[in-house]
Amino acid sequence: MNATPDSLRSLVSRAVQACRTTEPVTTYVDMTTTYAKPTTIRYARHVRSDTMRLLHDELARAQMRERVAYSRHKRLVDQLRKARRLSRRSERVQAKERLVRARLYESICS
Repeated sequence: MNATPDSLRSLVSRAVQACRTTEPVTTYVDMTTTYAKPTTIRYARHVRSDTMRLLHDELARAQMRERVAYSRHKRLVDQLRKARRLSRRSERVQAKERLVRARLYESICS
């Protein structure tokens, strides 16, 4: 079979059409005139790589949200531990002060 340039062009154009994916045309109305939103045509390999890129981006966002939530929880736990530690310390100081006052009062009264 001899391939002519016209037959090759038609074969290539049919192959390109088969590889393309088109989004449906959406229309919107602006008071009196109806406009057609232009369609975007992408090749199948680009759509797939965009999909994979978006999946990786979503995975990265999910991991970052998890890290932020973990660090927020860790910060709250650390604040609670510090508050309890300071509370116990102040209770010990108050107990020592009461003991010193009792001894002082006892020494004055006797």
